[in-house]
Amino acid sequence: MILIFSISLNLGKKNERLNIERFIAKRISKAKGTKSQYSEIISKLCIIAISSSLSIIIIAICCGEGLKKNIENNFIELFSNIRIENYTNNNEISIENEPFSLEKEKIKEIEEIEEVSHIQPIFSKFSALSKGKNLTGSILIGLDSTYNWEYLKKKIIRGNTDLTWKKGEYPAIIISSNTARKLEVSLNDTILSSFSRISEKSYKKDTTAAFKHCIVSGIYETEIKEYDDKFSLIDIGFLREKCKVDSETVSFYEIFLNSKSKDTIEEIKNIINNPLIKVTTINEKFPWLFQWIEMFNTNIIYIITIMTIICIINMLSFLIVLILERSKMIGILKSFGTKNKQIGKIFLYRSINITLKGIFSGNIIALTLCYIQKKWKIIQLNPDSYFVNQIPIDFPWETIIQVNILSLILIQIAIIIPYYKITKFKPAKILKIK
Repeated sequence: MILIFSISLNLGKKNERLNIERFIAKRISKAKGTKSQYSEIISKLCIIAISSSLSIIIIAICCGEGLKKNIENNFIELFSNIRIENYTNNNEISIENEPFSLEKEKIKEIEEIEEVSHIQPIFSKFSALSKGKNLTGSILIGLDSTYNWEYLKKKIIRGNTDLTWKKGEYPAIIISSNTARKLEVSLNDTILSSFSRISEKSYKKDTTAAFKHCIVSGIYETEIKEYDDKFSLIDIGFLREKCKVDSETVSFYEIFLNSKSKDTIEEIKNIINNPLIKVTTINEKFPWLFQWIEMFNTNIIYIITIMTIICIINMLSFLIVLILERSKMIGILKSFGTKNKQIGKIFLYRSINITLKGIFSGNIIALTLCYIQKKWKIIQLNPDSYFVNQIPIDFPWETIIQVNILSLILIQIAIIIPYYKITKFKPAKILKIK
């Protein structure tokens, strides 16, 4: 009684040395006995609920960001940020592109754009690949010495990326593991490629077929099944010669950017300035992919909302039980003139204390699990469905910090209902109860 009396006097005036509300909140948290046994159990359950909810939120964010970045980077590395191609081409990557040529001066201007990191010419031609009785279709992608092999080198599972070709020799070809299985071939085996020519003679297209044996110099495997099923890589010089086109003819140019910018795209369009040539971004090439990726953000928002509501409900339950258990203390404090706002602060400090414990343990659990997945890649995925073979992890620290702060603030909304209950407490009625 003397302690409560002295505390009550201090609550009625400003005390610079001691935060009385926080002091009482600490005493409540450390109190033992039958009076506090229910609130103690519920407080532990509340910490567990906050911890598990925040763990789920952080894991969802790290997995979602990892998937978005990895899928997008995989497609960009294979298909580039921007493609310059004939206007008659559609957005299907499996269709053979209509060839064209672009002036060297314009290519140089594009290369000089600050945001452009690399530009590479590609000549493509549909071909039938065969070995004995085995036959499959593939689009031959003709590459020159400027091709950026950084990404595909990591995807070569056997052989190498050397496609250097000299006249009179069999050209080297890199095929996917899927194509190798269909043809039943392995490294250094010879396969037959055949395709129609595209040159024109006397206003008539040359429809004769070209045949050439190729040596399998490499076998690759990416997480993008559509690419693996449809593309094989070969020297651009060989392909141009067999198709009887000049050395400047391309099917398309691939442009890689340092960063995304609409101004860069417009600048490239202005340089080309040709109604028969179009500039296509990867978003336009694969609109379905980026719509699917955007769904990750929506799902993460749903998860954050649901988990936060669970935390608020658990905190609300705890505070109501705590107030009911401490009703006599509230009555005594009120009888000595303590304001509702000051009593509300006591329970707010208790709420913050529990929330911080839940947030701390939630972060430890989530970040530990994410680190384990990032390092050892325990959980695998089907690349046919997700374009990656394991759950990729990314740590967007800014977002994680924002979620932690937002969770701490939003969970305190639970104090509103208990505070309303505190204002309705009548000291005379409470103190009559024995």
